[in-house]
Amino acid sequence: MTPEAVDRRGRVFELLYRDGCTCVVDDPRTNRKQRFNFRTQFVCDVYFPSGKVVACDPTDGLCFGTTPFTRTIPRGTYSVYVSVSGPARRPKVMSAKLERDSIAPDKWELALRPKQNIKRLKKREFFGFGVDAGMAAVGDHETFQITNSKHDRDQWWESIVDGWKTHQEWSVPSSKRHNIAMFASGLGDGHYPSFWGTTKRGRVLCLVIDFCVIPWDSDPAGWLC
Repeated sequence: MTPEAVDRRGRVFELLYRDGCTCVVDDPRTNRKQRFNFRTQFVCDVYFPSGKVVACDPTDGLCFGTTPFTRTIPRGTYSVYVSVSGPARRPKVMSAKLERDSIAPDKWELALRPKQNIKRLKKREFFGFGVDAGMAAVGDHETFQITNSKHDRDQWWESIVDGWKTHQEWSVPSSKRHNIAMFASGLGDGHYPSFWGTTKRGRVLCLVIDFCVIPWDSDPAGWLC
């Protein structure tokens, strides 16, 4: 993945969270034009006691062994949003955003875990996390560790799929503060990257999980916003 590709993707993210923005893109899976009209929905506020961020498929053994990203955020509580398009009852989730600050990022970078080197990637390759149940989650590493140690995997599975919605909050039963945000992954099962949005000096403003609904070669310059 080239720096130019990351910058172009960053411009896409900024428009995904601009309500009413519309685009028409070529869908490589169907060879047809597809129209999207974006709107932002609030998921929940998530508590980050350690500042170590994890993005994963929550049904995959509760992210057992999931390593947090190398970048961290200050400990605290931050809002999570999703960008959606389509019918109100069953919208398609385009991406999810953990927001530390609402100002627009100056730079974007691929979120990495230890021992991942972006220089080893080819032009269209990226590091990400796998999804095989059509849903994803973001939360603090400490929250996943607590849940792993105190809750049975089968009980965990039942608790998140019961009454499943497009997006929702899940709280650790034994804690009043530890929680995660969960949401449908736009294209269902797949492999999805995350990106940090930062200031020029590198201060983290947000983390965006990209569900790759918008093709990688799309140019947002022609979108109606």
